[in-house]
Amino acid sequence: MKSEYVKSNALCRSVTKRQPTGQGLNIADNCPYKVSQAKLIRVVQRAAKLMEGQTIPDRVRNFRKNHMSLVHSTKLGSKIIHVGGKLGCGFGMNAGCISSEYTTIFNEYNGVHTEPRLITKKYGGWYGRWKNADQLIAKRVSDQSGLTKSPFYLFTERPPCPDCTLHFNKAIYKANDEVRSYFASGVTSGDVAKEYIPEAEMKFPDYSFSVERGYPDGLTGRKKIVSPKIQTATK
Repeated sequence: MKSEYVKSNALCRSVTKRQPTGQGLNIADNCPYKVSQAKLIRVVQRAAKLMEGQTIPDRVRNFRKNHMSLVHSTKLGSKIIHVGGKLGCGFGMNAGCISSEYTTIFNEYNGVHTEPRLITKKYGGWYGRWKNADQLIAKRVSDQSGLTKSPFYLFTERPPCPDCTLHFNKAIYKANDEVRSYFASGVTSGDVAKEYIPEAEMKFPDYSFSVERGYPDGLTGRKKIVSPKIQTATK
């Protein structure tokens, strides 16, 4: 599947349709049963939990700030600057992290999305594809409730794309696996850039930033006007 994030500073849209969570229910007949049997009658959720509207972790914000850079110069010299990302790190690329490990990455150009890359890294792989991620997930041990003993808490700025959502709906993923995202579906690279204006103004303090029509995939910074100091005459 072609990556939904085309290139670093290209306009990128995610057409994510959230699918219903797959669930299975153990059905019992009307015969009397013991307490031990009752414990086996439970709703088993066979999918990871997907949550939008979550807070962006500080380490993702710092990661974005560290990867911001000047994209190109303008005829107005230093009065106006354009800020995007280093190669492969623009606002059109999805950034994410997983659990408590300090693992923060972007997806790759060749169709490898952030989610499988983070999962393979957490469970001992090396930034792999979904095939690698699913294999590692399937090896985890579950407890008596059917939940995994080694869950993940994954954050990506954008919600999972339809292909990634299909994987998270597999039975090998459990209800205590959490996939968190900040944006809803339909986000553009300009929307992502706008969210990181505070980080841009911290990195380039002489400029005020916004997303403008002339550069919709990143941030345009305009140099702040410094008022001259008023000198008072002394007698």
